[in-house]
Amino acid sequence: MIYIFSGGDIKSKNSKIKILSEDRDIVILRDSEVSKRLLLEYASTASLFGNLISIVVNNIIKSEPFNFSKEELEIMSFSSTNFFFLEDKVSVVQLKKYEKFSKIENFEEKIIKKRENNISFDIADSFEKKDKMKTWILYNQAIDRGMEPEAIAGIILWKIKVLASKNKCLFSKNELKDCSSKLVSIYHKSHLGEIDFVLSLEQYLLSVLSK
Repeated sequence: MIYIFSGGDIKSKNSKIKILSEDRDIVILRDSEVSKRLLLEYASTASLFGNLISIVVNNIIKSEPFNFSKEELEIMSFSSTNFFFLEDKVSVVQLKKYEKFSKIENFEEKIIKKRENNISFDIADSFEKKDKMKTWILYNQAIDRGMEPEAIAGIILWKIKVLASKNKCLFSKNELKDCSSKLVSIYHKSHLGEIDFVLSLEQYLLSVLSK
């Protein structure tokens, strides 16, 4: 089966792949190793150990080397192997060739980003006002909606820099410097695997807004 997932919402794409690949081995092919011949080999042969597999590739539909014939698309469509073509953008003309042989779904990012941006700025505004309860509630809402802690940390760090440039705010200059330093430390430690980003950022907000 061929699945074509277009659009910029990467997180939703990955979630859908995991759901459709339950009890399958997922093979992600890098751009440097994927080829038309390799994909057709996966379509025609079973896994070495008899396990069902899912093949994931990025942005190949518009690429000339992957100009599949109808016969080749039929082979892939009826194969026991699942093929996931993840595309940033695909035109209607390009999809027309695939529509008889694949399941096509668009994962738009715009609506999600608009919602995320709104709540992230709300978090920043309540942070500026030192409203601990509102900041904490908005933070948890953002996390529940799937917003990444990196994005939240980024908007808070931006707000800290804005406040540092103001003559008057509810934070002292030393407090802002301390807030910035601690936030950067959380970011680096989380990416080194030393701490959990979501939990540590929540604790950070509760701590710095308690002063």
